[in-house]
Parts: sequence; C-alpha cells; structure tokens
Amino acid sequence: MSPEQCQGAELDHRSDLYALGIIMYETITGVPPFKGKNIVDTFHKHIIEPPPAIPEELAVPSKLANIIYQSLAKDTDDRPQSASEITTEINQLLMQQPIANWSGPVS
Repeated sequence: MSPEQCQGAELDHRSDLYALGIIMYETITGVPPFKGKNIVDTFHKHIIEPPPAIPEELAVPSKLANIIYQSLAKDTDDRPQSASEITTEINQLLMQQPIANWSGPVS
C-alpha cells in the first residue's frame, strides 16, 4: 500500500507507480522493502521509512536502483508521474547496458 493509502488520503495513478516500485524492489531482492511486525508497523514503514538499500552483491545498475527508489518516494510529487516515464527510463538504461536475450525497447 502506498503511503497515501495507508493514511486514508486521496489516491491517483501515482499510488500504482508506488506499487510498481514495490514489485520491482521485491523482484530484484527477493524480499519486500517494508515488512513490519504487524500491519500497523508495516503501514508505518510505508509512511515514514526510506526503502532499504538494494544489496550491492546483486550488482543492480545504480540507474535502475534510482528508478526503483524514485517510484518508492513518500511524496507523490517526487515519484515518476507516469508509467511511460518509467518505461522510457528503463529503455534508456537497457540501451546503455545491453542484456542478453533482450530484443529492444518497448514501444
């Protein structure tokens, strides 16, 4: 849940971008960025705590880590403003650091 959802505030598409950041973080690290002792503690972490650093041993490019961290910004204005913005940033990263079996940018 996004920080604004945990607080019962108004939601918009940027809450979904936060959720995408959660999914990207967990996909890469194997663990969710925020997990408390109970649901209240977990909500508190979503609202207050920055995401833990992605472990260096995973060798995640810093630009990709920054995309994830920006998606997890507490303030909706600090997040990417659209999914296409995230797509563009990831495609630019992939063009700079080609990955085996990658067929090119998403259109």
